Amino acid sequence: MEKKTSETAKDDDNLFNCIQLNNPTVHISSSDKSNIWNDTNYEIMSDFISVKSTVTSGITPTSYIEVKKLQKLLISRKDDIDHILESQPVYAIGIDFQKDSTRPCIACWVDRPLGIHILECLETLFEEQYEAIYQVILEDIEDNNDQNLNNNKKDIIANGIIFSSEAIVTVDSVEPVIFQKFTITARIWAEITSSNILEFEVDVLDCKTGNMLSRTNSPLFKKHGYGYFIDSIEVCVSPIARTSNNNMKSLFTTIGAAFPQKLNRNVELSTIRESNVGGQFNGEFGIVPKIVAQANGNVKYVDSVKSISDEWDVNHCGCGTTGDLWSHHYTAHELDKDGSRRTSYSPRKHSNTWRIWEEMGEFRITITQVLRYKPVKQKFFVFSRPKLILCTMISHNFEITFKDLENLNTKLAKLDNGEIYRNKNDINIKNPDPIIQNLDESIKMKHSFVKV
Repeated sequence: MEKKTSETAKDDDNLFNCIQLNNPTVHISSSDKSNIWNDTNYEIMSDFISVKSTVTSGITPTSYIEVKKLQKLLISRKDDIDHILESQPVYAIGIDFQKDSTRPCIACWVDRPLGIHILECLETLFEEQYEAIYQVILEDIEDNNDQNLNNNKKDIIANGIIFSSEAIVTVDSVEPVIFQKFTITARIWAEITSSNILEFEVDVLDCKTGNMLSRTNSPLFKKHGYGYFIDSIEVCVSPIARTSNNNMKSLFTTIGAAFPQKLNRNVELSTIRESNVGGQFNGEFGIVPKIVAQANGNVKYVDSVKSISDEWDVNHCGCGTTGDLWSHHYTAHELDKDGSRRTSYSPRKHSNTWRIWEEMGEFRITITQVLRYKPVKQKFFVFSRPKLILCTMISHNFEITFKDLENLNTKLAKLDNGEIYRNKNDINIKNPDPIIQNLDESIKMKHSFVKV
């Protein structure tokens, strides 16, 4: 008997808990737009290059372990959580990550701010292992029909290989299938001169999500949340030592100007003058009037600072041991309450010039797309048991490792015309990490990919 999946979905308490991550597709093409590689499920490897794409819970490939632990704790302590949050304006409770932290925290989505004592009670319930935060959902904003419109003009560079990874999440047991795609596309160019000078450019042409889950094939998700939008993007170019006992030695020296750099902001400085005067009057009236008067006052100067910045803020850091890291974060959160302005952002070119030392044997380019979800505010909210949302932020990681610096230019040229992959003996298929495969089946997984 065929299951009526639409009815099942309607009865489902929370479609957020039916989200699963699926195998990404890796695509490589040359400068003349010919295909070199297009496949799913595997890590592509050869003697010269390896390409790996994964999608995991959390904001780093390893944070899913802590996410899984917190998921189990939230399930086991749900009754105690409900008792603490009784009569509190909480729609849902789940897992989130704060900026610059790889450890998950307990998040409450609320109608108005929670008292500090409520957050402290939640932290005490979990033995101070996890911080508790709240996020106010200000209003239920309708989906923006133009949310995926962006400026797709690309400055096509003459040389370079195009690498692309496309991941997808689906909502389990729902037909028609509800899904959302995430894409990273970058054109990579590198060259080593006879003076051991490495020049590289990572042009992130595309970094976007597909339609929000609430706007895909089924309207059922709309009452649960919007879907996933881009929270941050990182581009990292890191050196790899020939031996494991490098002892933090520098593997290169920067001899060029890294691009992009953190820009100076326009800052407006002003001083506000505040003053107040107070006094008292006492009097005695008789034959000889007596008047006593006293006045006091003070003036306070307050400095204020205003700055103007772009919607996306970029930070750059690096050294001769770890390489160059560019981080892009969205700054205008109050202007983008539903995430519709964060479905696409192309950070574009990242480049530098290194003088490489003998100890450096390889280098790796990593592009990480961190995606955040958001539940919707119910139009007619009543104080009730908050929903438990087990899904979390997800990380789409794309790694390209160049493993032969001595013949880098020659092999890049072969890769450009497809020669290196025409001989299948050059390709090794690496099995997925068995540690990931053996995780608890309650968090359903396929290969390197987690269902939360």
